[in-house]
Amino acid sequence: APATRADPLVLPPRDHPDFDEASRRLLAAEEAALSRRRDDAVALGRLGEVRAARGDAAGALEAAGRALDLAPTAWQAWLARGRGHHAQGDLARARVDLLVAEALCDDDPTRVLLARADLAEAEGDLRLARALLALARDVGHVPAAFGLRQALDARLARLEAGR
Repeated sequence: APATRADPLVLPPRDHPDFDEASRRLLAAEEAALSRRRDDAVALGRLGEVRAARGDAAGALEAAGRALDLAPTAWQAWLARGRGHHAQGDLARARVDLLVAEALCDDDPTRVLLARADLAEAEGDLRLARALLALARDVGHVPAAFGLRQALDARLARLEAGR
């Protein structure tokens, strides 16, 4: 069974002034975890997520692929793969990957819900994006760090206004 991690992956939005430093720190942490245990599917999935956020879709897909080879039911790996496919513009594959991630997620679903909302917005399905963001706000755990809660509320208000 894939390992689980108590510490959530908290990454600021790409346009946040702390994004580069925070994402470098998270990359280093996941790479350090992998240097201690190369078969850590959770660390590989998280590494893939951070790589996707940094614009490295190929690196995200590589890490996710390695994680899925080790643990086909690791939701973090499916999430990273979905983020990687989204970053490459392969929205159909991203949609499938994110649905699998959501089905397998046995933890706080916030990251999966937010990824699905990003994809829905990219596909022009604003109604679904609003619903997923509201669900993440209401039942997930959106941390206050980096102004993430406020950014979520602002994004929801923007989408509500654009009905």
